[in-house]
Amino acid sequence: DIPLPDKENKKQIKICIEHKVEKGWCKRCKHWHTSIPLPSSKVVIGHQVKLYICYLSILLRISYPQIISLLRDAYGFDISNGEVANILDKMGQKLKPEFERIKKRLQNGKGVHLDETGWRKLYLWVMASIETEDVLYLSGRNRGNGNIDDLIGHNFDKIRISDGYAAYKNKPGIAQQCWAHPHRKVKDLAKSKALSKVKLNHCQKAYEEFSFIYKELRDFIKEPYDKEIRREQKQNLLKQIRAWSRPHINDPKKLKNIKLQFVKSENEWFTCMDHEGVPCDNNKAERMIRPMVIKRKISFGTKTKRTSDNFSVIASVFMTYWKKYEGSFFSQMFQLI
Repeated sequence: DIPLPDKENKKQIKICIEHKVEKGWCKRCKHWHTSIPLPSSKVVIGHQVKLYICYLSILLRISYPQIISLLRDAYGFDISNGEVANILDKMGQKLKPEFERIKKRLQNGKGVHLDETGWRKLYLWVMASIETEDVLYLSGRNRGNGNIDDLIGHNFDKIRISDGYAAYKNKPGIAQQCWAHPHRKVKDLAKSKALSKVKLNHCQKAYEEFSFIYKELRDFIKEPYDKEIRREQKQNLLKQIRAWSRPHINDPKKLKNIKLQFVKSENEWFTCMDHEGVPCDNNKAERMIRPMVIKRKISFGTKTKRTSDNFSVIASVFMTYWKKYEGSFFSQMFQLI
């Protein structure tokens, strides 16, 4: 159990530390001086409170009024919207070096997942590591391909996993297309109520065939890596997907476009077969971006470039440490700040 706050008996779950600072008058300069610099405000908010406020805003995704209500009701701690915004701003500046270190680790790692979503009339981009818990966010951006350059850099030569969005094309690195996206689209077609009976039956058959190929691919990449065996398995999968991708008279327009994607960029769908430990989907990026989508729905994103930049820094560092140090997040973050 936990102790609950009791205002009547003045029992609050918070620590107030009073400091007495000596002050003396200098006869030479005719000014008062203190032993340590005094802040302009009478009350100084502690580092743990600042860390907790950032945790509530970023990881628990609650709004400023909700943070204020929680601190007041649970801790008897009064704080304003401006103070919350100021804490997040200063935390963003303080964590910028760690943000850059995470970015460098991602660019030098085995490969990355890339994805994007809407963010208050703009976009939020995410880059997650294939092999570690490192994740990086860029918020308040447009949907142009220049954001990818900001994420991976111009000399990126590792694997990048993404969906079929055009901004990812012709970018540095070895591309791996996400199989989960076409799988979901073909599944939707197989359940569509807008198609004729003949086309619906055709789409259901196409979905069954595609699901079988997709399952085979997932099973192959789970096996211990053997270059020769993988080469044979890849050739077998290529034959199957080529047969599946052949045009058919009953193909709806969406199915034609999906098949065309496999024909145009055949090699990009099987990069995972050429490298050990590379997934065939972009699910990790989608899982990393989902909390920020919920955050956007609650607080509607960020308004200015400064708050967007600070949010990107705090979200990247907090999410990385939250995933990396499960159970000891606060102690690790407290050492960092």
